[in-house]
Amino acid sequence: IVGYFKLPVAAPISWLNTRPATAKEFSSKLPVIAIDCEMCATQDPVSGARNHNALCRISIVDGETRRTLLDTLVRPEWPVIDYRTWVNGIKKEDLENVQFTIRHAQALVLELCHEETVIVGHAVHHDLAAIKLEHTCVADSAFLFKSNEGESKICSLHDIAKAVLRKEMPSVHDSVNDAITAFDCVNHYREKRGCVESIERSKRTERTRQEHAIQLFVHRIPRSVDETHLSILFVSHADIT
Repeated sequence: IVGYFKLPVAAPISWLNTRPATAKEFSSKLPVIAIDCEMCATQDPVSGARNHNALCRISIVDGETRRTLLDTLVRPEWPVIDYRTWVNGIKKEDLENVQFTIRHAQALVLELCHEETVIVGHAVHHDLAAIKLEHTCVADSAFLFKSNEGESKICSLHDIAKAVLRKEMPSVHDSVNDAITAFDCVNHYREKRGCVESIERSKRTERTRQEHAIQLFVHRIPRSVDETHLSILFVSHADIT
């Protein structure tokens, strides 16, 4: 007799929309909040699917008072396969006892803002995607400031902050600091009525080049090709220096 059992699978996290503003909220001054998130890479132990932008920290700052409304680590839905500590400073032990989840983050964001709230950030679409939140009223410093290398090049928050705020950003991200900095950059753009100079993009550091050099992404590998085939391929046809 061959039997089987079903593994318990949690319901997938749903995408949400910010709620409509009430009459009182709509008639008052539009609220502004700045958001920044840190992400890690996770993998579903059942299906093997990967999420390369799983939420692991969220910070929200009030645009008027610059007061931190929320700053917390977030327990990813799936096991983490890359903490990206060199980017976000978050280590394995930091997330071990965290009980705050993406569902909690969604609930709090929906309480803090409505569809008329201006959400400020840098490349904020990535942050909203990590939260799984659809919101169209945004001010994004990544698209307001243009690079001196052409409009197709996106400037980093580090370069914008250095150029317009004379502010040096730390090498390891801090989502509270990033949210405040993005807000200050957008506010600078607003005060100048968009009349801002193009931003000089910094060159990659040697550390960054080395870190990216050790990452190899291969796509569209046939299902019939397994780890052994790939190992033979690289050993036979590649030189490691």
